[in-house]
Amino acid sequence: MVKLLVLEEKSVFERHAPAELKKNCEITLLSQFTPVGEILTQAQDAEILLVNPTIAVGRELIEGLPSLKLIQTEGVGYEGVDLTAADERGVFVCNCRGVNARAVAEHTVMLMLCCLRDVINGYSDVLEGRQNEKKVWYMKTGQLRELGDCTVGFVGYGAIGKEAARLTKAFGARTLYYKPHPGDEDYAEYCGLDDLLAQSDIVSLNLPLTAETENMADREFFSRMKKGAILINTARGGLVNSADLIEALASGQLACAGLDVLDHEPVQPDHILVTAPEEVRRKIIFTPHIAGVSAGAFARTYAVILENIRQVQAGERPMNVVNG
Repeated sequence: MVKLLVLEEKSVFERHAPAELKKNCEITLLSQFTPVGEILTQAQDAEILLVNPTIAVGRELIEGLPSLKLIQTEGVGYEGVDLTAADERGVFVCNCRGVNARAVAEHTVMLMLCCLRDVINGYSDVLEGRQNEKKVWYMKTGQLRELGDCTVGFVGYGAIGKEAARLTKAFGARTLYYKPHPGDEDYAEYCGLDDLLAQSDIVSLNLPLTAETENMADREFFSRMKKGAILINTARGGLVNSADLIEALASGQLACAGLDVLDHEPVQPDHILVTAPEEVRRKIIFTPHIAGVSAGAFARTYAVILENIRQVQAGERPMNVVNG
């Protein structure tokens, strides 16, 4: 029986892990916040390491598990894994690329619609007894817009970007995309980054966090965007320079931002965006990094995990290898 070490919240794993996994694996389940020394004490013979995609898997842990064959993240992200250390040990590192594409794409479009319709502020005004005043204000200003009247630009065009483009195109929006190596244009038209930023009413970030993309959405990036545009980020918080985003929202260069992710998660009450001036916060819609959290996404995730465990145990190359 394969020895599986899981670093995840107990309630999450027990809710979503299929019976087949629990039946065929000898499982050690620890919190993702367990110190490395304690992990090695309890599960040094682990062959498979299944981890929450937001945590760090460093050299000390990888080298301390002599029987390790596979590090499998429970999502798309893997930036916390020391790929060099895994390569040196001949350990596969795999993600679950594509399993949450539909969920994240739907959430991306939801944030677009919420920004265009000023949902958060409208909700607050109704609760405070200003329904009619706010309705009249919207009618006088013409602030509310339809997605079908917008040009939407996707920076990054993998499975999530393509699915989000398919959905926005169904609304009637003009859709553009940028990535270093253009290819599939079924749902969007390829565009250079400068042109995409200049033309788009909504810019959606749908790319991984790497050394090259960290803080890419900064003051200079925002200055190239269409004045009054909307920024959507359902990818990784580190793509956006938070201080520069506050400046762009305060100046009116950006009208609104829909953010499912922030830098330095888990987000604390003193985060720079959370404590921004009220006039800035009223232009931001926050959600708690849940774009990919759906029952369907978890089912697809564990189908990949089960198959990868089977393949590694059979001496085969698993799916979605991100190293070596």
